[in-house]
Amino acid sequence: LGLMMAAALAGAWLISTREGGEQRNESVKLVLENPYSFLPTLKFGLFFVAIYFLSKLATEVLGSQGVLLASLVGGMASVSAVALSTANLVSAEAISAEYGVFSVLLGIAANAAMKLGLARLHGTPRFAFWLGVGLAAVLATGLATAAALAISGFQL
Repeated sequence: LGLMMAAALAGAWLISTREGGEQRNESVKLVLENPYSFLPTLKFGLFFVAIYFLSKLATEVLGSQGVLLASLVGGMASVSAVALSTANLVSAEAISAEYGVFSVLLGIAANAAMKLGLARLHGTPRFAFWLGVGLAAVLATGLATAAALAISGFQL
């Protein structure tokens, strides 16, 4: 995940320098809420429980492939819930650590696809293009890292 974050930061820096670092004078009204207030915390907790339950149920019904389905669906809304649910399944030895890595990467890909769709729907085509380039670079970094670890025989 650290390499994926580094790829994202490098991409953001490259795009900002490519654009000449120009400042825009557009005014945007942004409403901020306390992320630690009760309602957002309750919503995340309920979503986490739902994803964990879906992952556990899918694992019981479909085997370890059910976790991938749950990661794909849950990742569209929250990668955090997917990562926590997957970590719990790995620690309970319901799935292997390697399968857990793939499951989290699938959740990240689903989340990226959802964000890209929202960017295209609500933003400009140029914004969606550059977001897609950045997200593809981050996902490629994650997959390449996982593949390199698997090829090297690294045991999680």
